[in-house]
Amino acid sequence: MKKALIVIAIILALFAAGCVYFASKYEPSSTTEWGITFSHRYAESLGYDWKVMYLDMLNDLKPKKLRLMAYWEDIEPQPNVYDFSKAALMLEEAGKRNIEVILVVGHKQPRWPECHHPDWYGSLSQEERDQAQLKMVENAVNYYKRFDAIKIWQVENEALFTFGHECPKTPVDLIQKEMEIVRKADSRPILMTDSG
Repeated sequence: MKKALIVIAIILALFAAGCVYFASKYEPSSTTEWGITFSHRYAESLGYDWKVMYLDMLNDLKPKKLRLMAYWEDIEPQPNVYDFSKAALMLEEAGKRNIEVILVVGHKQPRWPECHHPDWYGSLSQEERDQAQLKMVENAVNYYKRFDAIKIWQVENEALFTFGHECPKTPVDLIQKEMEIVRKADSRPILMTDSG
């Protein structure tokens, strides 16, 4: 018992020494830039008028960088029926204030339930889902590319991370096809995110 305590004490001491050593070597980046992620869906779920909240946030906080989402269920509520107005309004207001925007396109988007799709998506086969997703991304990028406020496209959000059975990992080949669509439509950079 006494030997076990000594071994544990030595391990803890080595761990603490390692932490102190690496902490003393760490220098924060001098180029870190902070921004805000705004989700109109999350604002609505909290009972707020998202437009009022969005404009108040822009006017009060005066962000320089902003991440916005183009949620599929807003963009294509019915098959082949498109409504780009929500993200368009946010992009227009960001542009008026010279805010640099990252626009997220794809099936997986920030905020629970992570996978955002219209109700009709559930009745499709997997192949039909993939084709519908690619078509939505293509239409979204071709519409939103007119906004100069967009500085970066984000394709999917944490695409390789599973959020339950309703939101599995996005297949790598599907992500590559989405990125090809974005590259073909626009020359701005593409961002990918990872969890954790």
